[in-house]
Amino acid sequence: LKNSLATQLEEAKRTADVESRERAAILSSFRNLVHDIDTFREQIDEELEAKADRQRHLSNV
Repeated sequence: LKNSLATQLEEAKRTADVESRERAAILSSFRNLVHDIDTFREQIDEELEAKADRQRHLSNV
């Protein structure tokens, strides 16, 4: 019984370690995606500002 419990405990620890590494990898991927989204939003904002500037320039011509 003691051996069986020790084996189950070790398996539970291994499973917990694997899940912890997987969670860390998912969190890292999520943070990278959030960063990418922020970068794309900045690029879109810059493009929209440039477009508005061009439209103002064209309306003044």
